[in-house]
Amino acid sequence: MARLSDCKETAHPLSSQRTLARLLSLEEASHLGQTGSDVVGELCSIYSDLVQYYDLKRDPIHAYFLEKIQVLSLMESNKNTLQKSKADGRWLSSQSKRC
Repeated sequence: MARLSDCKETAHPLSSQRTLARLLSLEEASHLGQTGSDVVGELCSIYSDLVQYYDLKRDPIHAYFLEKIQVLSLMESNKNTLQKSKADGRWLSSQSKRC
């Protein structure tokens, strides 16, 4: 069983240049609106590792990464709702009422 002191000695999740480069690439894709479920899943995984790492160190920055997960979740939820509304034809009818 791992002790808390062992956990505090773990490497930083972004200590690998490859992981850091991947995170930056995924965030860029997200900001450009190219967020498929694979991008969102990978971002959430990296952010989760960062939340866990900083939470174990009792560093309040963990809240920043937790918020990033929440924002991604909301964006995906809104995107799915919009796509469903468009498919049902509700989006078009609500847009035509505005004109």
